[in-house]
Parts: sequence; structure tokens; C-alpha cells
Amino acid sequence: MRLLFLLFVLVFPACSPLSAQKGTSPRYGQERLLIVCPLIGDGSYANPRRPMFTPSRGQTTQFTGFHWVLADNGRLAIVEITAKSRAAFISILSDRTPEVRVFDRARDKKDDVERELKLLKRDFTLERFAGLTR
Repeated sequence: MRLLFLLFVLVFPACSPLSAQKGTSPRYGQERLLIVCPLIGDGSYANPRRPMFTPSRGQTTQFTGFHWVLADNGRLAIVEITAKSRAAFISILSDRTPEVRVFDRARDKKDDVERELKLLKRDFTLERFAGLTR
């Protein structure tokens, strides 16, 4: 009986901090792709100007979200697209349009990506761009 009492008094309180740990942020539970692509759309309500590969109003896609900034030339956009699986990116990864450039976190170094994107947007930083994610 005394052993059982010691177990409850000493062991269980020591385990309680383990259950209070925070979970992983959803930001790290999704696939992300950073791309440079041209703008599409005519600017009307039915077909707004937006980056290629991003949905217009009412369209459904496998993407869970995206955000973008306009490049300094006004013709290209720097876009981060998120999805639950990498399979959602097949159309982007297989696109051969010359203006489309794809950057992958697993493959490309941060400094190389920033150097390339600063050619398109002078004051671009990945930290500031990542802060745009909601």
C-alpha cells in the first residue's frame, strides 16, 4: 500500500509537465513551395490579376493557402504556396514556362534563394516574406 502511495505522490506529479508541452506549429506540418511566376488575369472582378497557379474566386484547389508579393518589374510575383501533400505541386513542378522558377526548401539554400529573389525585389528577405503568412 505504501508503495502505491509513493507511486502516486512521486511519479505522477513528475509526469505532468510532459503532457503540458506545446504541439508543433501547423506551419511546419505542411508542404511549402516558393515560386516566381508571371501574373495572369485581366483585372476584372471575374478574372482578377493574380499569380499563375493561384486560384481565382470560387475555384477550388489542393492548396491550403498562398501569399505573394509583386516583383519590382510589375510583371512577376514571388509566391509561397502551401499544401497538405507534395502531390498538389505536380502542375507547378512540371511547368516549363521560362518565367517560372521554383525554389524548394529541401534542395535550395536560403542565401541562394534570397540572392536570386533580390534581383527581382530589391529589399526582399525570407524572414519578412514569411511574416506575411496568416
